Amino acid sequence: MSSRHRSRLIDTLTRWIPIWPVIVTAGDLLQSELLWDYVEQNVEDRLKQRQVQALTLVDLDDFELLVGFVEGGLSLVDVLRRKSESPFRKLDLNQGGLTTQPHQRAVTPGRSGGRCLRGGPGTHGL
Repeated sequence: MSSRHRSRLIDTLTRWIPIWPVIVTAGDLLQSELLWDYVEQNVEDRLKQRQVQALTLVDLDDFELLVGFVEGGLSLVDVLRRKSESPFRKLDLNQGGLTTQPHQRAVTPGRSGGRCLRGGPGTHGL
């Protein structure tokens, strides 16, 4: 094997694509410390590979918010990264985390039940 082919093979083997696991529940999901303790004890060990990023739990309402953010021009990866780095990462999207960042670009999601993300009372500033 030539050094060029060896170099390409090493690049291919060492390159990884980040995976952002998202669990979407059909019913209402109340995210709490108790739920996250359970998840971290039973699931997190399975998600420790280098390419696997932080787990996100969402119910259908939060899923609609995610879809709206993407329809509004935001990157899903950026939204998930910001949620995972937020001190509110263990809360629903509409209870904190991303919705408390009014200095970021404001968008109006297309499928979020008419929610306008502008940062005012009762709205979600992203």
